[in-house]
Amino acid sequence: MQNEQNRFIDVPLIWLHDGLYVSNDRGPFRQADRIVDIGGKGVETLFQELRQVIPAENDHFRRQAAGQSINREEYLDYLDVVHNDGVEIRVQRGKDELSITTPLKPKAERKFDDSKRPWVGYEIDKELSLGVFHLDKCKYNETYRKKVESFFKEVSELNIRNIAIDVRRNGGGTSQVIVEFLRYLDIGKYKWFGMDVRFSKAIKEMGVFRRSRGYKSGKRPNIQRNQKTNASHLLFSGSVYVLTSPKTFSTGNWFAVVVRDNNLGTVIGEPTGNAPSSYGDSPSFQMPKTGFQFTVSIKKWTRPDKNSDLEDSLYPDVLVYTTIEDIKQGRDPQLEKLKEMIRNMEK
Repeated sequence: MQNEQNRFIDVPLIWLHDGLYVSNDRGPFRQADRIVDIGGKGVETLFQELRQVIPAENDHFRRQAAGQSINREEYLDYLDVVHNDGVEIRVQRGKDELSITTPLKPKAERKFDDSKRPWVGYEIDKELSLGVFHLDKCKYNETYRKKVESFFKEVSELNIRNIAIDVRRNGGGTSQVIVEFLRYLDIGKYKWFGMDVRFSKAIKEMGVFRRSRGYKSGKRPNIQRNQKTNASHLLFSGSVYVLTSPKTFSTGNWFAVVVRDNNLGTVIGEPTGNAPSSYGDSPSFQMPKTGFQFTVSIKKWTRPDKNSDLEDSLYPDVLVYTTIEDIKQGRDPQLEKLKEMIRNMEK
């Protein structure tokens, strides 16, 4: 007997800034079908209900998370749109509206996107004098260090005048990757994140801190001296850009925030998935009687620019949303905008 837990509807969905769409052809659904309603509930109603159960600091993250989650049975049940083990979806296709009922399927049948790229890498466009360094997770190791060094070697050898850090797929990791990258920029110092800490007896017992109670607020701005690379010929002094999206989160977000708050470059793309000043370091606890486990943050990381502390997202200097037509045509609108800006500057 098949396990009917965690079933799903086999409809690849993506929640963009302007609506909910089918991202790829699948069964009776076609790429770029615009979702009108699911189970009789309009898209805005669905989003407002999902906002109650998707924990996030802003709606930019909630939209992309909702697009990935709404086809799962537990969310469909919560939305009360499942009837007779199926879900009725109304889509707009061109000038027509179609109603399609799709069944719940076992998880084992689910098809995943196999497209992958290395988590760190780069491309050089000699004609545009542009190097784009992509970092999909903030993992600090020898692979990363060598890739950064290799990138700046090519940038130096080819006399590249513009570089971009692509963190549009970056959900976080260790902040040491930022420090390592900045070593190759010709800057003497930069402002870093501050840290507010809450102490408790439980945290002390974990061996994290010596104090058992109280609160400590870190000094801002937290000035860091840039430990520049010893290979001075690799130091870069040209134009810097950062590409962002709602998937840019945690330390991925920090990368863009450090560039913005230190006026090191220009941020291009969509608003990021979490607030520049946000909570982190969340140890796990267990209730003594029920056994329930939970996590509680003990630190608040505060962005270098305290005047912008209350922003719920890092909003780009140049706002460029991805549209369903971009996806259909295989376009990269943020990268295209970056190249357009560089061409205009070179004129």
